[in-house]
Amino acid sequence: MLLRCRACGMYLSPTAYLGVPVRPRCAGCFRSDLEWSPSSGKATLYSFAIMHQLYDEAFAADLPYNIAVVETDEGVRLTSQVVDCPNDRLEIGMPLEVVFERLSDEVAIPKFTPRP
Repeated sequence: MLLRCRACGMYLSPTAYLGVPVRPRCAGCFRSDLEWSPSSGKATLYSFAIMHQLYDEAFAADLPYNIAVVETDEGVRLTSQVVDCPNDRLEIGMPLEVVFERLSDEVAIPKFTPRP
């Protein structure tokens, strides 16, 4: 699900949900008539970095790991991770689809995997 403006149809980036003001407004038309809308789940790899340096012991087993910026088909960019793909196979522009890493009954993290 992505936040979308009912007035102009623009999808909002995730930072808009977490930022100030508390009541988010559309970045395109500044209206507050927003709704959660289903996403296609499809995206493209926009940028990425491979982390080799250990900054937190919680990630020691994952080194090296990628940090990816993906652009959804709806035009929203978000920071995530590409999984089920060796880091040396990552390519800017590669087609991706969302998968969710469930951390608990209430929390699931969106990650992305290559599309065929």
